[in-house]
Amino acid sequence: MRSQPRAMRASPKVVGFLVLVGSIVLAYEIGQWVLTGGIRGLGLHVGMLVGVAVALAVLVRWRMGILLFLFWLTFEDLIRKYLGGNMFIYFIKDALLAVIYVSFFVGVARGKERLFRPKFWVPLVALFFLALAQVFNPRSTSIFYGLLGMKIDFYYVPLIFLGYSLLRTQEDLNRFLSFSLKMSILVALVGIIQGLGWKTFLNPANLAPQLQALGHLFRYSPGLSHALSAPPSVFVSQGRYANYLSMMATLTLGVVSFEIIHRRPTRLSYLALGVLGVAIFLSGSKSALVYSLLTLAGLGVGLLWGARNQPWVSARLGKMMRRSVVALAAGRLFCVLIHPSTAEVWSRTHILI
Repeated sequence: MRSQPRAMRASPKVVGFLVLVGSIVLAYEIGQWVLTGGIRGLGLHVGMLVGVAVALAVLVRWRMGILLFLFWLTFEDLIRKYLGGNMFIYFIKDALLAVIYVSFFVGVARGKERLFRPKFWVPLVALFFLALAQVFNPRSTSIFYGLLGMKIDFYYVPLIFLGYSLLRTQEDLNRFLSFSLKMSILVALVGIIQGLGWKTFLNPANLAPQLQALGHLFRYSPGLSHALSAPPSVFVSQGRYANYLSMMATLTLGVVSFEIIHRRPTRLSYLALGVLGVAIFLSGSKSALVYSLLTLAGLGVGLLWGARNQPWVSARLGKMMRRSVVALAAGRLFCVLIHPSTAEVWSRTHILI
């Protein structure tokens, strides 16, 4: 089997051909824009050019496409907010994923990638045909309802195969985790800025009617005059933002625990933990706060119990717990120093909880 870096390389002829095709498309789009005599529709043309460039790049390196897919999946709500809630945005990730599938399975056909063979493929195939039979339900008002259900249930199943090929070595895992943590820091910083009073930062003041209440949500405590802003960050609602924070806090704690046992923890892990801690307190979501605290306590107790017969592991895990608490406290203290009104916001958070 060839090494992974060699499998990721593309032939110079292929790259040259893709550059030629991209140049022709670019020249055509620029010509159409000039003929229209204005900047109307320029955003659409730019979007088409970016889409073509991304598709060509993903056809060469599907691993980069997976990272772009995760990035778009996180930030697609941000584009949707500025386009008035256009539902067409939802199908962009499906088109990107289709290009990724083509690139990956072409690599499998050429022997450059290995295909994961799950042991549960028989129940999976049986479930697929059962769902396919339900598409042709004669009592259904339209066959498109069944096809949409098939897309929701099975379109993302091939990501299982791509995931096993994406993370083959420790270096691949480190690169993926680093990308995820950096993206979580960016999302959390946007939420922190919005929670400190700049509500319209990457959040339009005038949203679509169906998004207005979600994007500018305030929580009120019964019987008290305190109101707490619930920032949505890059998402359309505070609920999605809170779920994202809970998920990334769990991932970050797992990364810190792994690094404590196997190697020296990186600064990025503790930085992400501190920023996420501040973002959770300013999110106005008691579920995100409670879930994160329960995860921290449950993970610490479980790891200490599992390593009870290994004193050196227990000592490292205890150090991880202490450093995690210090990182969370340091994040809150730093935020209070640069913005004193944060203390009042946190007091309101505890009142609402």
